[in-house]
Amino acid sequence: MAWLVLLIVLAGGCARDLVWTRADFTQEQFQRERYDCMRQATYTSVLGAGGILVASPQVDDELYIECMRARGWRLEERVR
Repeated sequence: MAWLVLLIVLAGGCARDLVWTRADFTQEQFQRERYDCMRQATYTSVLGAGGILVASPQVDDELYIECMRARGWRLEERVR
């Protein structure tokens, strides 16, 4: 599943988190804008073999990130 979440934990020498930030926002605004961008970036991939088709939702992560940035959100690194 390719869902991009609010908090992305990256492996490395020390643990780092990427978080979406924007001045003057509420959690409700974030959730609504995240949902809208996720919906815009989601497409259905159809795979088939032996006469069986399977539809699988996929997220274009780059499109999702660009949508969030266009709405004023920034990904910032937070070192733990």
